[in-house]
Amino acid sequence: MTLMDTVFPGLVQVIDRARALGAAWEEVTVPFVASAEDGPVSQVSVMRFTMVLGGTPTDVGCLHAVCTNPAYRRRGPWVRVRCG
Repeated sequence: MTLMDTVFPGLVQVIDRARALGAAWEEVTVPFVASAEDGPVSQVSVMRFTMVLGGTPTDVGCLHAVCTNPAYRRRGPWVRVRCG
């Protein structure tokens, strides 16, 4: 959450308010995080989203909350990070 609040200031407060209203972030999204020695540097989350396709409700995956710590941007794919 610290990484997301760094990239999207105020997002953690919105998530906390939504949780208080019964919409818990952690129940609807799965984060995938890349870390370096000093902690999380990048993440993308996946959540289920229902769309109506050809008249049929269909569950699809939706990518959201994609972010990278500003200190790690534009460093190329050779930066050593650990996913998991």
